[in-house]
Amino acid sequence: MVNSCKQKQEGDRLDFGRVRPTLSYSAGVGATLLKHLTIDLRYNGQFKGKSNVVLPDGSQLDKLRTYNVALNVGYLF
Repeated sequence: MVNSCKQKQEGDRLDFGRVRPTLSYSAGVGATLLKHLTIDLRYNGQFKGKSNVVLPDGSQLDKLRTYNVALNVGYLF
């Protein structure tokens, strides 16, 4: 499925063009401490980003890549 990706900010409009499915990866570690406390760290990223993105002020980004880092802390009852 191909979608159009647009964002508006106070009159300016960012157009990232057509969004195509990309291949991404995840890596993470987790540990249980003291039998009740869990800590997990996870990283998600993309192998390939969007190229030549033009911003409203006319500047250009060579590559745009998304990623996220998640830290989870839990307590087991």
